[in-house]
Amino acid sequence: MENLLHNCDCCFTRVNNLSEAVNHPQIKELGLITEVEDYAYGTLSLSGFPAGFTENSLQPDFTEPAPEPGEHTKEILKEFIVITLKKLKSN
Repeated sequence: MENLLHNCDCCFTRVNNLSEAVNHPQIKELGLITEVEDYAYGTLSLSGFPAGFTENSLQPDFTEPAPEPGEHTKEILKEFIVITLKKLKSN
């Protein structure tokens, strides 16, 4: 297929599959794949943030896996209840 397109006046490129993309030298050099330890699933490979910032405080932190469903429900509900009670008291 690529040979057919070489004679065509158009832009084209090959698309990597997942394995090829993850193992591409540029992806490795840029550190775009981060390995994270998850207590339930073991070692996970996560895609990092594709842009770099000069200040580290702006760089997203992908060192922890996503929370389990419901993991933070109690904290969020407590915060919501406190805010609701403060609103009720101010009225």
